Amino acid sequence: MPHVPILTTEELKARLDTGEETILIYVHNKADFDAGHIPGSIWVPMEELRTGASEVIPHMDSYVVVYCENDRCDEPIISAQILTQMGYENVHHYSGGMEDWIAAGLPAENDK
Repeated sequence: MPHVPILTTEELKARLDTGEETILIYVHNKADFDAGHIPGSIWVPMEELRTGASEVIPHMDSYVVVYCENDRCDEPIISAQILTQMGYENVHHYSGGMEDWIAAGLPAENDK
């Protein structure tokens, strides 16, 4: 099984602060995504990654971060494995999810 780097809140924020292209993918349910997500994120449910990844990830070496609501959901881990098995080379898992992001006082956007 390929190794997928895990990002802390600080590491993710530092990456986003650089302005470098980062594809943030929320892989949990749509209701939670709509309630709040990291600005710039897109919603792609884990079940649709195999068919939908190429539409949202332009290059196999794009910097991709998958996450969900908190560190108790398995979707990001499984999603990261799916993407690496598909050949994506730069996939990361933000394990803290929205709970840690909000707890750190960082901005969220919602689609409600």
